[in-house]
Amino acid sequence: MPPVTRRQAATAPIDLPPAPPPRSHRSRLPRGRNPRRPAVTNAISRQWPEGRPDKQPRGIGNSGNSCYMNSALQNLVHLPKFCNWIKQHNDAALGADWSCRANDPNRHLPVNQTKDQVLLKMGESIKQCVACLVKAFVLDYWSNARENANNPSMNFTHTRPSVKALNTMARRWSTEPPSSSGLTKAQGESDHAFMNRRLYNESASDRNGRRRNAAGQQDSDEFLMRLLNACKDSIDPG
Repeated sequence: MPPVTRRQAATAPIDLPPAPPPRSHRSRLPRGRNPRRPAVTNAISRQWPEGRPDKQPRGIGNSGNSCYMNSALQNLVHLPKFCNWIKQHNDAALGADWSCRANDPNRHLPVNQTKDQVLLKMGESIKQCVACLVKAFVLDYWSNARENANNPSMNFTHTRPSVKALNTMARRWSTEPPSSSGLTKAQGESDHAFMNRRLYNESASDRNGRRRNAAGQQDSDEFLMRLLNACKDSIDPG
């Protein structure tokens, strides 16, 4: 057999594998009727919630380094389905029996934090139902409310109650425990007792450092996950 030239090789037909059969459209499920999605999820409206006719975003003023929190909140309030879901909290008229949960961990301090002066100085505002706070913010954000009658701006300042309440919870979540530097857990000592000893031996400068760090820049994605988990904590599993 004579050798194959380059021209012959370039023009020779190429054996390709057979094309896969066309995908059947019959196997697709109608949108919104996925049986793997819980019925309660399908029942939540995708429409924009009632309130302000125009859906233009409004600015949220930063309090120091709270831009990480505000950026996460801006994303949530522009998800209609999320807004309609959180509005069901404590509102049986919307078809959901979702009241505040008495043993919601966000409404109490864990036992190893009950003597933490950094947290105690934040006051009772750090012990609240987060779903209530988020709902109040969503309703406020999409309302026609303004800072005052003389200011036509739709922007919110960081002192607005619905913003300030979430900012306070964010500082609680960002408060680190005191350092254990120079201390060793004694044999048989409980975690609670060791934490109290760390708090007792903490210097004022270290305490102020933890307070500054809690009010500093944090990770926006971590805040968002904490916020959503806190909303989930408000759902009574019973």
